[in-house]
Amino acid sequence: MLHKHAPHRARDMSKIPYVVRRGDTLYFRIRVPAKLQAVIERKEIIQTLQTQDRQEAIPIALRVASEIKIIFNNLSKDMTDIKHKRHLEVLREKLKVRDVIHQEETERLEFTHKAEALRIERETTLRAENDLLKGALLSHANQIPVTLTRESKVKLKTPVLSTVLAEYEKKHFSHLTKRNREKYVTSFKMLNEFLGDEYVGDIKHFKMSQVFRKIERLPPNWGRREFSSMSIKQIIENNEGAGLHKSSFDGYKSPVSQFVAWAKEEYEGAFANVAVRDIKYKGTRESGEEGQRAFKSEELDKLFRCKEMKAYCGSSKDVGKFWLPVIALYTGMRVNEICQLNPFTDILDVGGIWCFLISDATEAAPDIEKSVKSGTERQVPIHSKLIELGLFDYTNGLQKAGFKRMFPLDTPHSNRAGGNTARNFRRFLEDVGLRDDAVNKKIVGMHAFRHTVITEACKSDFIRDMLSVVGHEDKVRDGRGDLLPPVTKRYIDNDVLKIAPSVKKEAIEKLTFDIDFYKPVKPVFKK
Repeated sequence: MLHKHAPHRARDMSKIPYVVRRGDTLYFRIRVPAKLQAVIERKEIIQTLQTQDRQEAIPIALRVASEIKIIFNNLSKDMTDIKHKRHLEVLREKLKVRDVIHQEETERLEFTHKAEALRIERETTLRAENDLLKGALLSHANQIPVTLTRESKVKLKTPVLSTVLAEYEKKHFSHLTKRNREKYVTSFKMLNEFLGDEYVGDIKHFKMSQVFRKIERLPPNWGRREFSSMSIKQIIENNEGAGLHKSSFDGYKSPVSQFVAWAKEEYEGAFANVAVRDIKYKGTRESGEEGQRAFKSEELDKLFRCKEMKAYCGSSKDVGKFWLPVIALYTGMRVNEICQLNPFTDILDVGGIWCFLISDATEAAPDIEKSVKSGTERQVPIHSKLIELGLFDYTNGLQKAGFKRMFPLDTPHSNRAGGNTARNFRRFLEDVGLRDDAVNKKIVGMHAFRHTVITEACKSDFIRDMLSVVGHEDKVRDGRGDLLPPVTKRYIDNDVLKIAPSVKKEAIEKLTFDIDFYKPVKPVFKK
C-alpha cells in the first residue's frame, strides 16, 4: 500500500538580495534604516537596474548596496547637518542609475579615448622630431642614417586565462545549480581550447568573436558519446551539417559574458575591449525549427495500440515503457520530472486528491540528482485514467523492491534520471514509424506529449488552470491564459492567485483521449 502523506507546502525560492522584478524590468531596492528615514526622507530606495537579465543585475545590485550601506553608516556616525548634507550628496550621486550601471564602462571608454588621443599626438611629435634629427645628421656629416627607436610600450601584467578561470570557478561555482555549473564548465572548456593560456590582457574583442564563430559551427548533437574521443576543434572540423541553434549559442555566450565582466573588475587591463554581449549569432537556425508539435489522435492510437506497446504491457520487466508515455499524456510533465519521481515521497494524498510532487527537496534515488526546471516545486493531480490503468500497482511494486525512481532498469545519464529513458523512447518512435522531422513540426521525443496536453487545454478552453499543472504558472494570466499587465497583478490578493489542488484536479480530468489502452501487467522488480 502507498503511504499517506500530509499536504506538502510549496517551497519558496530564495530571494536575491536587493533585486526585485516589476513587469519585465529588474529593480534595485534597499530599506532605509529607521533612524535615517527622516534624514533621507524615504523608507526605502528603489531604482531601475535597466536590465531584464537577472545574472547581470545581481552583481550590480550587490555592489550598489555595499556602497549605499557605507553611506548609511557614515550618516549614522556623523550627526551634524553639514556632514549630513555631504553624505546625502554622495548618496544622490550613487543613485544616478545610468552612472551606477555604466560608470566603470564610461570611465574606461573615456580613458581609452584620451589615451588614444595622447598616443596619436605623441607619435606625431616623435615622428616630426625624428625626421628633423635624421635630416640634420645626414646633412651635417653625410653619415649612415640613424634609426631612432620609439619607447617600448609599457604593458600591464595580467594573469593567464587558465588562472583567471580557476579563480572564477573557486569564487562562483558553489552558488550555481548543478545544471548551470555544467554550462559554465562547457563554455570555459571552449575558451581554454580556442584561446590557450594567453594573458587575459592580450585577448581582444576580435579574437573573442572568432572563438564564437567557431562555436557556432558545432553540430547540434555534439555532446553525444560518439564525439567523446574528439576535441572541440576536431568536432567542428568534421561537421559538414547544421551548426548550433541560436538558443544553444546564447547558452554558451552567457557564462562567458559573466566571466569577462567579473575579470574586468578583478584584473586591470583584462579583456580590455571585449564586449561579449555584442557578439551576434550569424548562423541560420533562428526560426525554432527544432520545435515539436502535438500528437494527432491517429498517431496516439498508433502509439498505444502497436504490437510493440502490447508487448511492453504484457512484460513485467518492460511495463515501465508503457507507463512513461501514458503518464506524460495525462499530466504534461517533462520527461525528467516523471523519471525522478520517488514512489515513497513524491506520490501524495493532498486533502483526498492523489498528486505527483515535482520537487528537488524530497529524497532522490542514490544514483541521481533531482532538479526542477522552473525552480519551483508543484503538485500535479493524478488523472483518474492513470489510477484506472493500475498506476498504484506499478508504484507499489517499486516500493516493495525499494526503488526510489520510476524506471530503475534504465541507467541514469549525468546524474539525471531521464536521459537514457528519453533516448529509448526516441528509438521507439522511430521503430513504430511515428518520428516526424518536419521543420518546426517535429515528433521526435517525449516533449511532444507536453505539446499535446497544452494544445488540448487551449482547444478545450481550460488552459488557465492547466498552466499551474504543467509548471507555467510564473506569470499571472486571465481565463484564456493571456498575461495580465503587472499593474493589474498588484491589485489582486495573493491568495486568489494560488490554484487549489481541487481546481487542478478538475482541469486535468478534462484531458480525454479516445484510446483503447492495453491493460498493463503488475511489475515484478528484483533488487
